[in-house]
Amino acid sequence: MEYYQEDYMGKVEDLSKIFIPMNDDNMHWYLLVVDIRKEHLILLDSMPCAMRDEWRSMDVTKVAKFIEGMLVDDSFYKNDCGVWVARWMVECGWTDDYNTILVNNTTRMRTAIELVLNPYNEIKEAVQDRAVKYLKSNEEYRRSLVKK
Repeated sequence: MEYYQEDYMGKVEDLSKIFIPMNDDNMHWYLLVVDIRKEHLILLDSMPCAMRDEWRSMDVTKVAKFIEGMLVDDSFYKNDCGVWVARWMVECGWTDDYNTILVNNTTRMRTAIELVLNPYNEIKEAVQDRAVKYLKSNEEYRRSLVKK
């Protein structure tokens, strides 16, 4: 996961803009751009509508407040609670005993493996190839440390 975060997702500290597609009453899409560095909200709308502006503005404000709360919360930067939400969504479909779903490293690893091996994962082979290369390079490095 760190590989993907490092190469594809970047660091939260480097985040400059967040792009959020917004939907108005299942009829129209517009885009909210949150410019983190300039501390601006930009609303891009191909069909502005005076009758809907107030509703769109209220929706934008709700989303902006949510994002602000998320970005100032320390757990956003160091917690994997999203992984647990995903795990619980899977597990809760199979059980009514919600206290049996463990939050531990075994569950974390099982979730990662299930995500990688999922038949709908279009990059499954690439992830597996990189994992094998990583393990081999680590093994070679460890062997180079052993004195003969």
